[in-house]
Amino acid sequence: MATPIYPGSFNLISWLRSAINSKAAPARISPDKEFRNSLVDQPCPAQHFRMSYVPVESGATRGAWRGVEISFNVFSIECFTTRSLTSSKRTPNLFRRRLFENAAAHPVAPRSNLDGSLADPARMIQLLDLVTEKAGWGKPLGSHRGRGIACFFSKTANLAQVTEVTVKNGNIPVDRVVTVVDPGRVINMNRIRAQIEGAILMGLSATLKERITIKNGMIQQRNFNDYDLPRLPDAPHLETHLVEGGRPPGGIGEPPLALIGPSVGNAIFAATGIRLRKLPLRFDEVS
Repeated sequence: MATPIYPGSFNLISWLRSAINSKAAPARISPDKEFRNSLVDQPCPAQHFRMSYVPVESGATRGAWRGVEISFNVFSIECFTTRSLTSSKRTPNLFRRRLFENAAAHPVAPRSNLDGSLADPARMIQLLDLVTEKAGWGKPLGSHRGRGIACFFSKTANLAQVTEVTVKNGNIPVDRVVTVVDPGRVINMNRIRAQIEGAILMGLSATLKERITIKNGMIQQRNFNDYDLPRLPDAPHLETHLVEGGRPPGGIGEPPLALIGPSVGNAIFAATGIRLRKLPLRFDEVS
């Protein structure tokens, strides 16, 4: 649950977020510290920020996964940020840009995520401008199509992404994914690009496929005939742009996975006006 507070100028000044989750097993660190990652260090920091976390016991064992908590925290944060635009005349990209500008002009009280660092709003503005330029933001897409945007900062890497989807007859093919990343110093460009695009495809698989259902305490999916995975025809056109920053190399294996879920969710909303809130995204589970 997240509750933003906006004054008349529509700047984010307060953010309240409550999270409930079970701990992963085996737990390498305490659940509250584990879940804190990606909640505290939002790319659009508010001047007043409060986070609460409630651990719960679950009969379903939860293990580590690529991206861990950022995989679903960024989904909720970035989709909610776009949803907040219902009372604003700004588009999703300009709204985020305005929040970054405000964050740069009014720094928040010192705080950090598990990496011990904070996002640089000025750098995020540069990436946001570049990704919207490369994606052709604002150009008409036609009926049943939409664009979604998301951005994030994790492990000292800055990321922004625009995704294009076509929604027709309940199907959600992802057509194009444009991603801009500042990973710090670039040592091996091809390996960084492979990490980014591999994380995008893995995240896309979890966003639209890989559904797990439990009945009478048992997982129903038994093999790949009923556990759906994306095939080659499902892969979108990927455009990845690296912007080298004047910092030591940052983490790049996990952060790119977190963006594809919210950028696809926001694109679906742009195409249909329907907000899907449950992963994997399905029209028969609209809440």
